[in-house]
Parts: sequence; structure tokens; C-alpha cells
Amino acid sequence: MANPEAVVTEGVVRITVLTPEMIRVEYSPSKQFEDRATFTVVNRNLPVPHFTKSEDNEFLYINTDKLKLRYRKGTNPYFEPNPPANLSITMELNGRPVTWFPGQGDGKNLKGTYRTLDRCFGDGYRSKLEDGLISRSGWAVIDDSPQCVRTDGSRSLALVPDETGVDWVAPRDDKQSLDLYFLGYGHDYKRALHDYTLIAGKMPLPPDYAFGYWYSKVTTKK
Repeated sequence: MANPEAVVTEGVVRITVLTPEMIRVEYSPSKQFEDRATFTVVNRNLPVPHFTKSEDNEFLYINTDKLKLRYRKGTNPYFEPNPPANLSITMELNGRPVTWFPGQGDGKNLKGTYRTLDRCFGDGYRSKLEDGLISRSGWAVIDDSPQCVRTDGSRSLALVPDETGVDWVAPRDDKQSLDLYFLGYGHDYKRALHDYTLIAGKMPLPPDYAFGYWYSKVTTKK
């Protein structure tokens, strides 16, 4: 669970400031916000970064040293009346303001992984790659919402200890909730990847012996 001092709740929306560049936004009509670990995110208890909160009759404002968030109170970030007016996050990229809102496409994303590279030649599978953690746009979004279907058909599940204490999968309490992680690291790609490991866990490098024997055949032409 995140440090309570990093959390701001406004009706059906909960906002967690994880780092100056990373903010979690949850929307749950039933106010069943997710504190359990998921397959994607296993830790949210990070040092609380500096941020300010203010509000008026219509909007909630949260500003970090890098991001400026504005949320229209009582609305669904994706609807009612339209996403840019309900929720937006603004950052600076190369001296210019860049604004993101839910549902915005990112044609500059540097992409992530694909389940298998079998029969993959060149750029043939580029369209099937998932969006990754870094983008020339300066921002990226991790959609950990229960209704988000990934390219391999999987959905977000929570992790709950069973009777033996081992984490096991469980459905999310509010299957219609929205759970987004906004990463606004600009072009500081190394920092973006590093901070992702703070919430997703470290990825150990497999030892050489785990791969067994590898053979290759090299042919040369004269």
C-alpha cells in the first residue's frame, strides 16, 4: 500500500503521487480502490515526493515538481462530458508544455514486448507490439484496469495470499474501475525504467546455465 500522505481521494477518484514524474489515477464508482499487489505492480510504498493540493468549486489540482494534474470533481476521467475536460496532466518537454488526457493516442511510443518472436521478420510484427514505458512524446501510461485486455488476452488480476501464505491470483473488487499509472519522464528514459522497477520489482538476469547449450551455424560467401 502507498503511504497515506501520498494519497488524495476525491469522491470516486483516488490519486497517488508515487514520484515527481509518476502518478497513479484510480476511478471506482463503488469506491473500491485497489490496495493489493497486482501482476503488474507489487509495491506502491515509496518515499512521498513533494507535491501540493488545491481545489475550487469545480476542479482538484495536484502539482509535483514535474507534473500538473487537473481533475473535474465527480466525473469519470474517460467520459462526462469529455476526457480532456475531466482529467489532464501537463508536463514540460524541451521547454514546451505537453498535456496528456485519458484515451490520448501515442504514435511516438517506442513500444514494448510481444509474446513470441517466432516467424517474426523485420518490422512485420511492429503493429502487434504493446506500448512500452518510454516514448518520444515524453510520457507513457500503464493501464492496469481490470477491463483492459492485453494483446495476449490476459487481464489485470490482484495477488492475495492463500492459506499457505503464497500469493495467488484473485479478481479485482471493482471490475469496472479505472487504474492508470502516468509516467512523465520526458526523454530521461533510464530514470523512467529505474522508477518502474520501484513499483514492479527488480527483474533478475537469468544465469547462463539456465539456457543450456546454444548452437549456431555460420555460413560465408566468397
